[in-house]
Amino acid sequence: MGWNLIQVLRNAGDSELAIKVAEALAADEAENLNAIQEKNDVIASLQKQIATITAEAEDLKKLNVTNYDLQKQLQVKTAENEILRQYIAQLNAGNVKSEPKTGFVWPNASNTGIPAGAVLTAYDGPSIISEDGTVIEDKLITTDIEVTGRNVTFRRCKFTNNSQWLLNGDTAKDLTVEDCEFANGVKAILGQGTFTRLNIWNCIIGITLKDGKSTVKGCYIHDLSAHAQPKDPHFDGIFIAGGQTDCLIEDNLIEMPSSGGTAAIFIGTRWQGANIVNTKVSHNRLLGTPSYAMYNEQTSVAEISGTQWIGNEIQRGAYGYWTWQSSTPVRSGNVDALTGADIDGS
Repeated sequence: MGWNLIQVLRNAGDSELAIKVAEALAADEAENLNAIQEKNDVIASLQKQIATITAEAEDLKKLNVTNYDLQKQLQVKTAENEILRQYIAQLNAGNVKSEPKTGFVWPNASNTGIPAGAVLTAYDGPSIISEDGTVIEDKLITTDIEVTGRNVTFRRCKFTNNSQWLLNGDTAKDLTVEDCEFANGVKAILGQGTFTRLNIWNCIIGITLKDGKSTVKGCYIHDLSAHAQPKDPHFDGIFIAGGQTDCLIEDNLIEMPSSGGTAAIFIGTRWQGANIVNTKVSHNRLLGTPSYAMYNEQTSVAEISGTQWIGNEIQRGAYGYWTWQSSTPVRSGNVDALTGADIDGS
């Protein structure tokens, strides 16, 4: 319409106005062309950005595929390494010969607990022992004892009372308990440390180990009884419930009841939710018929690794000699306690 207006003005003889209108229209057209060019430039820039983003997305897809492949390869290698580790452990265990110990006598009432000739006096000290390095010897202890200190020692003591724990070392560190007797409680010992030549009887559970490194050696755990908790006995000789590292269970005689027993030695993670590493159960005699003589029960809350069952004499439980979940113990030199037959393949 603008150029028609110019023609009308020319025909009317107004050439000057026609020129001005033409110049204005030309300027508008130039501005429009510039605006269009700018928009085209923006569109081109956006198209380049889209192309770049698309290319980057393709690269990310390729990286994701590569990462997935690498993760799968890592999982396969990890599984292969675990198989090799277990195989090497089996080979190493196979080289361990379980020879009879010269002059060895299994723990019994005469060589565990209070030695012959020891004279006990009544314990009248504190029920909570918090001082590090405390040593208690030759005492008859009929009250609940809780230890919170470090490096506390009990020697030639008899613990007897109807309490939940005859010796509660839940928060103690590095207990030493040797040549002591525990009787008539619900549970005998809770703690971490060294437990040697103990005579434990008439309780539901003998020794419950806390987290850390412990040794249980030369102990006689027998005649377990539910007198203090008759409705829910669940007898266990030694109970390892999570957080333990490098524990040694050796030279013990554990006699389980014919009914109501869970295991002579129970290793499991479901209670404490902490890993159990390198437990060695060596040269023990496990008698009686609990569900199984030994458990190695790994659950989803924590892992068990490095368990070894070596050179033990085991009576078959109600359902078998042993059982494990998710973590297979190394087994070598284990025999049936009654027949002497090899049971490592059971």
